[in-house]
Amino acid sequence: MATANREQLAAELIKLRRVYEPYESRDKEICAELKRLAAGAGNFEVVVRGKGRIKVSAPKDKAMKGTAPEIVVEKFMELPQRERDRMTERGIVKMEPQYTGAYYGAVTVEFF
Repeated sequence: MATANREQLAAELIKLRRVYEPYESRDKEICAELKRLAAGAGNFEVVVRGKGRIKVSAPKDKAMKGTAPEIVVEKFMELPQRERDRMTERGIVKMEPQYTGAYYGAVTVEFF
């Protein structure tokens, strides 16, 4: 039963993507042009009566907000254990758990 549901959902998704596929490149072109317009004139919103609303925000380059101290991990790890412990005890260095990034899954559609 679960397999039939997966197959039905997959068939429906392929059907929807085939309908949208001819318009996808134009969609991207329109979005790029709207972003370009926002870059020149600032963020804006357009309401098309009875149809919907489009909100456009301009892209921004990354910007430096300031500086912050950063430890050079390789150098810290080369220190004798006693010196590392002292820096940790003084609160100069804080040991934090490290995690991998979450993976939210993916759906890839291929037409044939």
